[in-house]
Amino acid sequence: MKTLKAGLLAAPALLLAACASAPKDTTPVNDTSVIRSEYRMDGVIFPAAKMTEVRYTRADQQRIDETTEFDSWLARKLTGNAESTVITRLDRNLIWEIHKESKSYTECPLTGCDDATLWDQIRSDMGGDEDTSEDEDNASSFDPTGGESCQLTAQKPVFKVTAKDKGRTINGYKADQYVVSLEIAMKDKDGNKDTNLITMDFWVAEHDAAINSALAMEKTFSDALYSKVNPLDRFVSADINALLASMLANSAELKKIGEQLSKIQGYPVSVKMEWFSEKNTCPQTAATEEKEDSASFDVNDPVGSLGSMASGFLSGIAKKEVEKRFTPTADKPVLTYIQNVKSIGIEGRHDSLFNVPHGYKLQDRR
Repeated sequence: MKTLKAGLLAAPALLLAACASAPKDTTPVNDTSVIRSEYRMDGVIFPAAKMTEVRYTRADQQRIDETTEFDSWLARKLTGNAESTVITRLDRNLIWEIHKESKSYTECPLTGCDDATLWDQIRSDMGGDEDTSEDEDNASSFDPTGGESCQLTAQKPVFKVTAKDKGRTINGYKADQYVVSLEIAMKDKDGNKDTNLITMDFWVAEHDAAINSALAMEKTFSDALYSKVNPLDRFVSADINALLASMLANSAELKKIGEQLSKIQGYPVSVKMEWFSEKNTCPQTAATEEKEDSASFDVNDPVGSLGSMASGFLSGIAKKEVEKRFTPTADKPVLTYIQNVKSIGIEGRHDSLFNVPHGYKLQDRR
């Protein structure tokens, strides 16, 4: 009883000591664009995960805090749940990557830190990242010809933007709906066709005062960072943008799509993208080709290559189930991406938000 009483008496003192040791932030508070978003990714080529992002932006500074939580225990075991902070300082021509667990940071030029993406990490952990630079180059690029064993001819992409619903309240904003579809097809010499269909469902909000102020600050930053802003940046994340760019090797087609998307007025507060893939070309070649013991990821055949990787990883016991899971069909998305903006506005933030936290040590300078 005496020990319990002493503990209760000591608790307030410990609390006061902790509060006293916490340094007070005395840096100036300035207007900052703050956009909070939630993401969801799922499908054959990406383990199901939910992400949250808070993006803080000023004219020459930006900070992005992002967390990723995987649904699958296997994905969590391979990569862990990710938490990242990246600070971009145009006024100092550098980027800081903050590592909270080790209380350290990496300093990089504005061109980036060249770290492996989450996608690359998953491929590496699943055995698809060998030390063959040629294979690595082939895995990360999209070859519309299909390679030597199956010569394909790219068909002209079919792109459509259709206005749908109007004036609905989405995530607290009055928004209009637009549906975008992009079909990319390739044919073999016998007329068999591979089809990739990407559909995007946008809900675009009118620009109110809060959105206008926040986006004006974002635009000032983006214009300073990039010599040319890709219109797709307004609608999808950088990873999805890179995927679309890799599938559309013809930059002229990508430019046309950007021009059409630019006609959509407003800010996207909800986006749903689905990628469907159906492979029918060169059936004889596909039937006779032997699977490599060490499978690697191939963007030309994302579903088939990941199925092979998973089969090797899980061994023959679950092979049938894995093949069933990774077989492309016209009604099962290869990738589903959902983004919802929760809030947009101007908030007062301390200048320290855009600096390396106190006590963090430099881990690497590139």
